[in-house]
Amino acid sequence: MVYDPPTQSTRRFVARDGVIAGEALREGDTILVMLAAATRDSGVWTDAERFDLARADRILDFGAGVHKCPADTIAPLIAQIAVEYLLEAGLDVAHLKPPVSYRRSAHIRMPLF
Repeated sequence: MVYDPPTQSTRRFVARDGVIAGEALREGDTILVMLAAATRDSGVWTDAERFDLARADRILDFGAGVHKCPADTIAPLIAQIAVEYLLEAGLDVAHLKPPVSYRRSAHIRMPLF
């Protein structure tokens, strides 16, 4: 089962000189934050490799703080309503093809249809 988040990574820029995880960083340095890895961090999640909808309250793709996406609550709700509608309409998920191919990108998972 593929359940990678749509946003694989994001960039952040160091505001001032400092040390993160033992690495000295200078103002202006770029940090690549691997969000996809964070969603499977066994230091944070129990049974990190298992798909668990109960983790939905901690979706990392929408960010946090001042950079938090304004769609953080509405986007999952829209997806939930769409899936519920399709299932209630009789969508036979048994015939969906599990292998999905994606566009090449270092930052997002964009399926090819």
